[in-house]
Amino acid sequence: MKFFLLLSVFFFIFSCRKNPNTPQNTETAIYESITDSSGNLIIKAKYPVSAQDTANMIKKLVNMIISQEKESRENIHLPIAENLHVSIDYEEFDDPENGIKSYLIKKQSKADKEPETTKVWTVVFQNQKEIEIEALLDFSGDFDLQVTKLLSQNALKQNKKADKNMLDKGLGLYYLAADGETLDPKKFHGDGYLFASNLQNFVVEDSGFNFYFGSGEIAPHSEGVQKIHLTREQLKPFLRR
Repeated sequence: MKFFLLLSVFFFIFSCRKNPNTPQNTETAIYESITDSSGNLIIKAKYPVSAQDTANMIKKLVNMIISQEKESRENIHLPIAENLHVSIDYEEFDDPENGIKSYLIKKQSKADKEPETTKVWTVVFQNQKEIEIEALLDFSGDFDLQVTKLLSQNALKQNKKADKNMLDKGLGLYYLAADGETLDPKKFHGDGYLFASNLQNFVVEDSGFNFYFGSGEIAPHSEGVQKIHLTREQLKPFLRR
């Protein structure tokens, strides 16, 4: 009798494991939400809680974005009946082979009668430590300029609607002289241009790096956020390892 009872329990457990409708013990994303309304400023934020983020850098970033939005709101003169909606959300990316976890933070702002604008930030962790792009790519010499040129080339391939003139102005390539290496003093009035600034908003995946730009930075506002993907093979000459 005991044998048949044990056998029945065994088959029940086995059938549960094989049954596709049986709930599985899968890992789910963990996030926190913030809702903050003041007058006609309405802010809704959702941001990830990551085991990699031991210093709560993402939470600090989101709080800073909200604080800046409230401060700048005082200088925006909208009709009292017109609301300004601010939404903060995120996407996450994995490069498990190198122990890298990346997050894209997006802030979308929309007044009732104005077009939507989006600004982006990224936070990247490796082995529970926040890292910058310089930890992964070598920008010695003119390498930051060479990677920026790759961004321009790939953007034109990946987005058929891309405007080369606006793209190169946003990336600073418009300011180069005919030699393609030095700045043209007739176009650029300053001490220099930091091409590495084009590469600060990045995430890392198995296939390579994605570089992000907010609406209006390298393309018309109507095109929204711009993503330019560079493969590891393309970045091989600049990879630190």
